[in-house]
Order: sequence, then C-alpha cells, then structure tokens
Amino acid sequence: MTRAALVPKMSLGDFCDKFNLSIFILEKLDTLKITGPHALQFISNQHLVKHGGMDIGELADVRDAQQRWGYGLGHDENSHQGG
Repeated sequence: MTRAALVPKMSLGDFCDKFNLSIFILEKLDTLKITGPHALQFISNQHLVKHGGMDIGELADVRDAQQRWGYGLGHDENSHQGG
C-alpha cells in the first residue's frame, strides 16, 4: 500500500502571495492566528465568516487556494512560467 506524500507546509504570507490572495484576506487569517494553509482544513467556513470577518467571495478564494495548495500547486509555479 502506498501513501500520498504530504504537501510541504507553507507560511501564511507565502500562501497568500503564491495564490494571489489579497492583503485583506492575509490580515483576516493572521488575526485568527492561522499560520498557513495546512491549518485551514481544521477551520470551518462558519468560523472564518463569523470570527474572521470574511465575506463569501473571500471565503471562496481561500478555499480555492487551499485546494490548489493541497494538490501541490504554487510551490514552483513561477519558475515554470516563461518571461
């Protein structure tokens, strides 16, 4: 039986930067003391809205970025883009 590799942890600032999340989202997540995307799986949508002050669009952006991070995207994206 093989196990899926864990995606490396990423700091909150790097996560928001790599996935183009706004400074407002970064500040809201930081206020909740979320240290990176690895912690988001333990935080409910209701908590992010009620205690983090996120609106539905911000929540959607965070969950989209979390999902892409979970697939291993965003770690080397910039190094593979042509310039």
